[in-house]
Amino acid sequence: MGDASATPAPLPGSRIDSDGFLELLQTDWRRHWFALVPLGGPLVVRLNVEGSDAWSRDLELLRTLDGVAAVMVPKASSADGLRHVHVELEGTPILPLIESAMGLRAIDEIAGVPGIARLALGHLDFMADTGIACDDQELELIPLRFAVAMATRIANLPPAIDG
Repeated sequence: MGDASATPAPLPGSRIDSDGFLELLQTDWRRHWFALVPLGGPLVVRLNVEGSDAWSRDLELLRTLDGVAAVMVPKASSADGLRHVHVELEGTPILPLIESAMGLRAIDEIAGVPGIARLALGHLDFMADTGIACDDQELELIPLRFAVAMATRIANLPPAIDG
């Protein structure tokens, strides 16, 4: 394991979310953007949920920033919302998170949206949305993973992110 003292401290106004990721609070991440850019490496920005005021503000700000390698769109459930992101962010690669039954229903349309870099599967949120309970082998998710794999292949995308 690494030295815990080598782990950078969270930025002011940030917290670790339930998934263990650093989450800059909706109103604060914009102020800290320029502190993140010098860290190097590609930066993927996770948008807020489509239709929220924060989502609109995210898109507005991201149009003005350099250094965004891709945007991750949580709870992706329609091609229309992703097309809107593609137009608003002028072709920034999109990583739609399939995390709901509605997202699964629209998977083929979602995979075919211009600008989709690859699909991403949020299996824990999917389980919460659908009420599916899995054992350690997660056999209950085989149909979901198969659907994502087929949509990925048909749309000629790189393999999906699963996790």
